[in-house]
Amino acid sequence: MAADSSAYRSWYPPFLTFTGFILCIYGLRSLGASYAVTRWPVVPARIVYSAVDSAASGGFRPRISYEFFLAGRRYLASGVDRPAATKEASTGAMALEQARAIVARYPVGLELLAGYDPANLGHAVLRPRFNWGTIPPVLLGAGFAAVGVMIWRQRRRARETIASP
Repeated sequence: MAADSSAYRSWYPPFLTFTGFILCIYGLRSLGASYAVTRWPVVPARIVYSAVDSAASGGFRPRISYEFFLAGRRYLASGVDRPAATKEASTGAMALEQARAIVARYPVGLELLAGYDPANLGHAVLRPRFNWGTIPPVLLGAGFAAVGVMIWRQRRRARETIASP
């Protein structure tokens, strides 16, 4: 029975270590992207659309679009905290009151500064600031990986102790 129990639990260390490394990689990429946004140049922008829309998953989302001009060319963007392409994938729906509060901060016609990505001018944000929410995946991933490695090392030592007379 003891052999079955240890065989059953033998997947814990690789699972924890692998999950930890994946979380760390994801977190470090998000951390780097969040830091890069803080280094983007800023340009005057104007809100052209601001409304609350229904989300496909239920709930509501603020939809804020703004325009800015670079070298005589007009660009239209919709990211508030992060570029819209990444934000749509990672932000779920919210309560109607939350969405209305965000929309109220950005009425149509409001002029403000927006940060834009010099490598991809279509990516821009109204608030180019560091996203502290990118740190927990790195910490969780490091913790999972550390626990997985510690369990592996502990089991290896236990096997070596049993094997040596």
